[in-house]
Amino acid sequence: MSLCTETAGIGLYVNSGGDRYELNDRATWRLMAYTRGLSNINRLSQRYPGQNGLTDLGGLTDERYLELAFMVSGVDVSDLDTQLETAAQIFRKRDNDPLEFVFTKPNGETRAIKGFLDGELLFSYADRNGKHQRFSAIIQCADFRYFDPDLNSVTFTRGAVISGILVPTPVPTLVGGTSALRMTQTINYASGSKLASKEFPVITINGPITDPLIENLTTGEKIDLSANGGLSLNLGEYVTIDLDGQPRRDSKTIRDNNGNSQEDKLTTDSDLSTWHLSYNTELLSDGTRSDGNNEIKVSGLLITGDTSVTINYYNRYEAL
Repeated sequence: MSLCTETAGIGLYVNSGGDRYELNDRATWRLMAYTRGLSNINRLSQRYPGQNGLTDLGGLTDERYLELAFMVSGVDVSDLDTQLETAAQIFRKRDNDPLEFVFTKPNGETRAIKGFLDGELLFSYADRNGKHQRFSAIIQCADFRYFDPDLNSVTFTRGAVISGILVPTPVPTLVGGTSALRMTQTINYASGSKLASKEFPVITINGPITDPLIENLTTGEKIDLSANGGLSLNLGEYVTIDLDGQPRRDSKTIRDNNGNSQEDKLTTDSDLSTWHLSYNTELLSDGTRSDGNNEIKVSGLLITGDTSVTINYYNRYEAL
């Protein structure tokens, strides 16, 4: 993989162990090179006896290996030794506490990715020149996707839809004298970027509400919690639907405020494993392509002014 050496216009810092470290201030730390592009893609296929060619079954994307090269400088040799000790502190092994690298691109866009040091971190004397030390690091990122670190949040309520990035106007519908939430709002995911990746958001349902239904009308996917008597939440109770199961789909959960699973309320025709925000140019099941606009419909019965459904998501990307 080629390395990009035009790094003067790139901002880079890392969050490590609760602290933030600048990694390209062009004084103490200088980013010399970094990898760009797509992570490794594996095509899946099968072939029957006598079949010409093969049957393509789609593709899977591997973990990302982010290669970084630095030059660290001190005011003197003693200070360089201090800076290298800091480097070791930054990249040290921390189980379940990944490094978060945040790049600022020349156009002002911000992209982050999380991972751990993979392999050695060597400060070779062959790469030292007085008070300057060159070294490189390989970061294994289990989730290959870059993301904008600013969390997006869209909240559906009885009286309005609240969003920090959208300008919503829909009004809920009252059906047969029963207070019912039926509201649709369009999320323009990743501003329509064609480099965006599928996003699996975290959805929080705050009671009172009965039989909540969350549909992405663009993808045709739904989460229907009306099975086995239906989900019924009182005031102060909530359920969190965590769809961010990357890279493991089986880690997706539906849990109430006591930590108990509510997956038994999920109807058999629901799409817990696949429900997502589609990206611009994604081929949909009906043969059309998404333009990045996801029309989300939220429904439920027996609501009050305290009822809310919140969708939290990040804009995620296939490459830097």
